[in-house]
Order: sequence, then structure tokens, then C-alpha cells
Amino acid sequence: MIAVELGASRVDEAIRVVRALGAHRYLAGRLHLIHAFAFAAMPRQPNDLLAGPKTWANGLLSDGLVDPASRDECLWRRGSDAELAAVLEAFWAPGAPSRAAREALRQVWLGVSGRKGI
Repeated sequence: MIAVELGASRVDEAIRVVRALGAHRYLAGRLHLIHAFAFAAMPRQPNDLLAGPKTWANGLLSDGLVDPASRDECLWRRGSDAELAAVLEAFWAPGAPSRAAREALRQVWLGVSGRKGI
């Protein structure tokens, strides 16, 4: 694996890079790992691309089989370019929706840390 500095300093640039990854003919592969907290904090939308990942995250965080405050690999899910772009946009795009997503993420963490006494 070779790391390359992309130089993206704004969310729109980062999202454009992620979306372009799948179209690049010299890119052999990529691995996007997205934490369950990010999916759980995402707001539901009609025809939602992230409906499946959100269902997975909510189930994982509520079933009690995995300590959500741990570094367990089960808390990470492989995501597509489109899923990663949607998560980046939801949390980093300017405006009220991203502030709401960040607050939801904080609430997910507080709910988990409150259950585990962290």
C-alpha cells in the first residue's frame, strides 16, 4: 500500500476525491472502514442509501454482545465509496443538518458511555 497526500482541505474536496476513487483506472483497491457510531447517528431519510448500515449499527450497539466502548473490530463496517461520501457529507457539510448529525453522534456516545460507566 502506498499512501498519497490528497490535499483536500474542505469537505466538498474530500467528497469529490472519495467519489472519484472508483473511477480511477490505476487504483487497484481501497478499504473504507466506518464506525457503527457514525451510522447510528445518521438521520433517516427516504430512499436512504445508508438504511442497511444504520440497521446494522443500531442492532450491534443495542444487542449487548459487543462492548460499544471497546476497540472491537466488530464495530467497524466496510463501506462503499458512496456510503463514505454520504457519511462525510452528513457530518462535515456546513449547515444545520451536519450540526444535528454531530449532536446525534454525541448522544450515541453518551448513551454508550453511560451504560458502561465510562
